[in-house]
This record gives sequence, C-alpha cells and structure tokens, in this order.
Amino acid sequence: EGDAEEEEDGAAMAAARQALGMEGLRSERRGIVENSAERLEAAVKRMEEAKEKNMDALVDLKGLQDERTTFKPEFLEEREKLRDGLAVRYQKQSDLMEHVNNKERVDADAIKEALSSANETGVGVWSPELIEKAELKTELLEALAALRSATEAEQAEPLADEAARVAFGKTLATAEELLAKASSKGLGLSPDLGAEELVAKAAELAKAPAE
Repeated sequence: EGDAEEEEDGAAMAAARQALGMEGLRSERRGIVENSAERLEAAVKRMEEAKEKNMDALVDLKGLQDERTTFKPEFLEEREKLRDGLAVRYQKQSDLMEHVNNKERVDADAIKEALSSANETGVGVWSPELIEKAELKTELLEALAALRSATEAEQAEPLADEAARVAFGKTLATAEELLAKASSKGLGLSPDLGAEELVAKAAELAKAPAE
C-alpha cells in the first residue's frame, strides 16, 4: 500500500512538472510573439519616420533647385553688369591717362571732364595716383593761365599800388609751387606752352620797383 501511494505521488509530481513545462513553453512562445510584434512595430515606425524624412528632404531639394533656378539668371545679370562696369572704368582710366601723360594735352577743361568721368566710374580705386596727377595738372594749367593774364596786364599797365603787387606775387607763387610739384612727379607740359619762360618773366616783373 505504501508503494502504491509513492507511485501515485511520483505520477502527480511528473504530471505537475509536465504541466509547468508546457506552461513555461507557452509563456516563452508568448514572449517571443510579443517581442516579435514589438520589434515589427518598431521597424514599421522607423520606416515611417524614414519615409517622412525622405519626403522632407525631397521638399527641401525641390526648394533648393527652385532657388538655384531663380538665382542663376540673377547671378548672370549681375555678372554682366559688373563686367560692363569694369569695361567702362577701364576706358575712362585710359582716357584720363592720355590727358595726363600726353604733354600736348593742355586744355584744362578737357582734363576736368575726363577727370570727372573717371571719378564717376571709380578709377580712383584702381589708380589714385592718376587721379592726383590729373588734379595737379588741372590746377597747374589754371594757375599758368591766371599768371599769363596777370603778366600781360602788368606789361600793358605796370602795377601802381601795393595791393595789386601783392596779388600778382601770390599768383606767381602759386604757379611756381605747382610747377615744381608737377616736375617732382614727372608731370610734363608741352614746350609750346612756355611755362618756364612765363614764370621767369613774371618773376622779373614782380621784382621791378613800383612806379
């Protein structure tokens, strides 16, 4: 009888272990299924997010292409304007250089006009020294013209009062100063202008005693 009870207990224990094993297996399977479902859901979510990012990237790319399409004609137009502007500046620089370096160019008004055009187109950015020489040559020619008029007037009618002699002396001093400055910068004038002779003649008249 005791042996029968032990056999029954053993069978019960075996049945219990088997039941627990089957339950564990089912639990494990449920875990695998649930884990697979979660992984699948996460994968689908990542795919959706990637799809949205790709769509955003396509939208950004389309916008960039539209911007570049608009930008290209504007860029070409600006480049064309810049090229034309530089061509005009170069031409004005060449014109002014001709007026400054050519000794035969002694028309102050013509040099002023060339200088004005050069300044308007920004020649001074490229060649500030050329602008300076043009201004100096203009001032010198105007000073020589004023001195010539004063000298001719003094020869026709000698200066009688001190004020007139002082004014004549200032005109002479201005011409002498500008002539020396032009010479130091290598800026020459046509010999036909007779600048040196004019200054020398005016200096003699300035030294002559008042009558």
